[in-house]
Amino acid sequence: MKSKALTIILTIFLSLIFTGCPDSTVSDSNLLPVNRASRLSFTDMDRNPGELGGSISIGKADDESDLTGYYLYWGIDSRIKGGLIAEIQKTGSDLTFSISENTAISPGVGFFLVFSNNDAGEMDIPVSMEIEDIAFFSVFEIQDLSSPDHPEENTNVEIDEVIVTAIKGNDSFWVQEPEINGYPYSGIFIYNPGVNIGSLTVGNTITIKGEYKEYFGLSEISLEELVIVNSGTSTITPLVVDPANVATGGINAEKYEGVLVKIETVAVIDANPEDPLDENEFMVTDHLRIDDELYLIDPDPVVDDTFTSITGILTYTYTSSASGSHSKLLPRSESDVVK
Repeated sequence: MKSKALTIILTIFLSLIFTGCPDSTVSDSNLLPVNRASRLSFTDMDRNPGELGGSISIGKADDESDLTGYYLYWGIDSRIKGGLIAEIQKTGSDLTFSISENTAISPGVGFFLVFSNNDAGEMDIPVSMEIEDIAFFSVFEIQDLSSPDHPEENTNVEIDEVIVTAIKGNDSFWVQEPEINGYPYSGIFIYNPGVNIGSLTVGNTITIKGEYKEYFGLSEISLEELVIVNSGTSTITPLVVDPANVATGGINAEKYEGVLVKIETVAVIDANPEDPLDENEFMVTDHLRIDDELYLIDPDPVVDDTFTSITGILTYTYTSSASGSHSKLLPRSESDVVK
């Protein structure tokens, strides 16, 4: 009897294993999806900081057989959901969802999240991407503090199709708006903290992304990304200026910071304005300083030396000496200095 009872119990047990218990049947329709979107991308086309606009691209899962679509969320981080943006049904192809221009980024939100979903719910692990709030600005808007579109410091900016006017090794360079040569506020310094600038040359037309900063009074962009739009050598005609107007404290010194300018018929009035230090700079008519940051004039100019013209980038630099910070002209090569 014991043997027969054990046989019956074992038969029932095996039957439950292979056929399942009627009260706890699990079918495929009760399983959450396990296949995720293959990619997620977005480029912000809205020019305003704190706002987004553009198309979100969602790459379909490699296998969509266990899902019906995708939930698109704002994300607090790469896993935690904020508000639902949209439920998007699968189509068998990659998907696109449009974010309307001027869509405000809610406080605390920094990601887009995509969760695969089906009738049983959504999967636990999303595909995520950090939101990059890029604002489009002209150099004019960045340099002119009075512009209504002037960005706040530390804003991520994109500047489209500007011309390279000078390069300092692999460390930094200057760009200028091409539309109106010599226009006030048209040039700016680009600091390169590590981006490979490759074959960048003066005259290239480029688009840049970076962070707007003020460094000891000098407006600059800390470079994050660079695209050479045209590798040709476009020409920026230097603007002829009065040295008195662009020297330290001059009425146009701020307006033409970062701009390619030219001074004409000047003479050396101080061969070493930083004496007793030797900073390889000298001062010409109306107290404009000429610096060697891009090119060293050799031999060193002496008092009463004259120049027919000097062309270069007007900049503003901090010095550690007691004389403080100054506007300075930076000739770029021998051809910029005409005796």
